[in-house]
This record gives sequence, structure tokens and C-alpha cells, in this order.
Amino acid sequence: MQKIKIGSKWIGDSCEPYIIAEIGVNHNGSLDQAYKLIDAAVKTGVDAVKFQNFKAKELAQRNTPKVPYQRQDIPDEVESHYQMLLKLEMSEEMTKSIFEYCKSKNIQFLSTAYNPSDLELLLNLEVPALKFASADLVDFRLHEMAANSGLPVIQSVGIAEESEINQVLEIYRKVNSDYPIILLQCTCNYPANPINSNINYIKKLNKLTCNPVGFSDHTPNEYSAMLATAVGASVFEKHFTLDRKMDGPDHKASCEPDEMAHYVKKIKESYKILGDGIKKVVEEEKDMQKISRKGAYLKFDKLEGDEVNLEDLTIIRPALGEDIMSLRGLIGSKLTQDVKKGEQLLKSYFIK
Repeated sequence: MQKIKIGSKWIGDSCEPYIIAEIGVNHNGSLDQAYKLIDAAVKTGVDAVKFQNFKAKELAQRNTPKVPYQRQDIPDEVESHYQMLLKLEMSEEMTKSIFEYCKSKNIQFLSTAYNPSDLELLLNLEVPALKFASADLVDFRLHEMAANSGLPVIQSVGIAEESEINQVLEIYRKVNSDYPIILLQCTCNYPANPINSNINYIKKLNKLTCNPVGFSDHTPNEYSAMLATAVGASVFEKHFTLDRKMDGPDHKASCEPDEMAHYVKKIKESYKILGDGIKKVVEEEKDMQKISRKGAYLKFDKLEGDEVNLEDLTIIRPALGEDIMSLRGLIGSKLTQDVKKGEQLLKSYFIK
């Protein structure tokens, strides 16, 4: 699996998980609130914050209905999907201000572009990577622009069939057979039932691209993400808010700061628990190794030149650093020095 670099961060095998706080539209159109969200995200230990860039008139028709979770507080009769989007747009000036603020706070800025004009804005800002929503897996215009940019791409694959995933991968492969695209397994509901996480599909995503893969997490806890770590996820995305009680469509299914800090901690712990895959004795095992393994002790005094056979030995704890397996090939050999009864037999006693 090739590694992918986003800004100064490497992603892939032997790299720490890359975790994105999805602020999305939780700024509610307020630059001040966006700044507060960034400050709070920095404290949780995430690697990046992600916003959303769209223009309502380019994204949705005026009669587009809301999806179910968006209707919970404000039904379509009171506020349409289009009207909701209008309130949550980020202007070019607001986007630039947020981008600069992230730089000042040493946290990576990402944003989901929903239209070619939004993508153009992000490219002009020289963002470190591009992110596309699950729903836009099929918007070939965005992918053709992104592929020609050469920037790393993060693509969520909720509400998609595998044939559709392969179609979008072909767009990138026509530009570069090893294009740095990261696919995120995702279930598109807010919140999503963990039962539908299909974490094992992350392994298939890895085979589709030979790139790092990840998990865009809409579930209400950290358990799916911890399992995702175990099957090879390198990138994680989680919605983030200051307060779930705030007005707005995404706050209810988002992590608050303390929860996000806990989420980050659990993913990083899971990564460490997985280890490097190399079998070795770790430091905390060494006392156990010395004491619980058995050593070979002489039943009788032995002189230099005497042969040592199995019946001359008591096999008993402790090993004290030299267990019986290391002596197996020396049984029946002659000693090169005198050894007293009760003394532990060492390899060095057979070697001049």
C-alpha cells in the first residue's frame, strides 16, 4: 500500500491515524462560531477540520425536499431544503478567513466542494487535499477537475454501489494509475445505526485502490471507528459541534468537544494496540521471561570434560535469562569448566 501525504502529514501503513473534525455547516453562517469550533477542535487532537463550500442556487432546486433528519426541527412547509442551504453558505471571504485562521492555529483546513465554482475557490487557496461527499461520488465534473489538479482526494462512498466506486476510480486512473485517492466507508444517515457500518468493506476498499482507506463515521459512539482501525482504516472523519442543542441540521448527530477528544484518544489507542505486526518480547514481559521460563540446574557436581546428559539435570524455574530451549542442542556435550551441584547450566560452560 502506498502512503499519501496531505500537507505535512503522511497517511498509510506505520503512520498514526489521520482524524478530521467535520465542522461542515455547524458554523451556522457565523465566522465567529467557525473560529470557536476550530479552537475547540485543536484541543481535541484532531489533524484537520473540514468545512463545506456550496452555493445553494448551484446545489439544489428550490423545491428540493429535506432529507428526514433535516426535517426533525423545521419541516419543509416552514423552511425548504434550498432555504436551509442559503443560511449555511460560506462566502469566498469567509472561506479565506477560515483558511488563514487554521494556518495560524497549525491545523489543516479541508472543505467539501459541491460545485465546480466551489472547487475552483479551494484550488486557488492551495488546500492540501480535496474532499467530496458521498452524494457527489457520481458528479464526474468535480472528479475530472480534481484529477487534473493532482491533489490528494478523499471520497466518501456512502449510498454507492461498488460499480459506481469503480467508475469514479477510472476517472483518476486515466490521469495517474496510482492517483492518491482515499476512499472512506460511510453510511449516509445522521446518526447512522452502527449495525450498518459494514466495517469489513474497508478491506475491500483497500484492494480497490492499494491506497490508504478510512471511515467517515456517522454513528453515535466510537466503537465502529475502533473496529475500523483493526481492519486497516487510516483516515477518520466525525461531525463536530460546540453544542448538540444548537440550531442547525447537523448539530444533533455531531460530537461535542469532550466527546471528540475521547474519540481521538480511542482511535489512537486502538492503533497502538494493533502494534507493528513484528513478534518480539516487549519490556513489560522481560521479568516474566526470566522467572516463569525454566532453566537447567545440575543434580550433581560436574568436572571439566564431563558429559552432561538429560538425567543429570533438574528442569525448573527460574530461567534467569537462559531457558532450556537454548541448551537443547548441547545435551550430551562435554563441559569446558567445573560446575557445582545446584548451579544453573549455561551455554558458555560448553564453549572454550
